[in-house]
Amino acid sequence: YLLDQILKGRFRPGMKVLDAGCGGGRNLGYFFTGRYDVWGVDLSPDAIHAVRAHAQSFGLQDAASRFLVAPV
Repeated sequence: YLLDQILKGRFRPGMKVLDAGCGGGRNLGYFFTGRYDVWGVDLSPDAIHAVRAHAQSFGLQDAASRFLVAPV
């Protein structure tokens, strides 16, 4: 579903993207490289640790404040 939305042009650089239930950030690589304002929440501390590391590998400096352990 996400790929379909991307191909339909529903996301534009500069948009804010909230991934509710982001897990380890599997779907966020496109957004990290496309100049989007990316945020995420997940209930799992391990998942948030992984998505923060993933975001930092793309150069996102404030990943600790953008990805939080929280219920949706």
